[in-house]
Amino acid sequence: TAVEPQWLAEFGPMFFTLKESHSSMLKSKAKRKEDKVKMEAEMQAKREEEEERDAASRLHDDERRARQRSQIVTPGQARSISGTPRVDSGGSTSRPSTGSRPSTGQRRTGPGGRTPGRKRFGL
Repeated sequence: TAVEPQWLAEFGPMFFTLKESHSSMLKSKAKRKEDKVKMEAEMQAKREEEEERDAASRLHDDERRARQRSQIVTPGQARSISGTPRVDSGGSTSRPSTGSRPSTGQRRTGPGGRTPGRKRFGL
């Protein structure tokens, strides 16, 4: 049976090669050069597209930052933007101030519920 040499070169390039004539070598060289120019143009277009996307992203981020900087936040005031709803803890109680000393029924306590200044020894 007869086998075409192009088929052998295509499916077994490690075993078979085709010797090209001078004119076909010039054509293949021109084709390689043309492919190289085409790939470089594609890469340049992709770089420009990425630069445009990055510039748009930077502009968007700068605008967002400018909006955030221009907002004045004051503690204790409700926000105009609806966000996480506020929930009262319910456990906070406010005692009226009676001066610097507690009344006779109240004791000043430190951390852990102990009276400050007293030290416990033993257990």
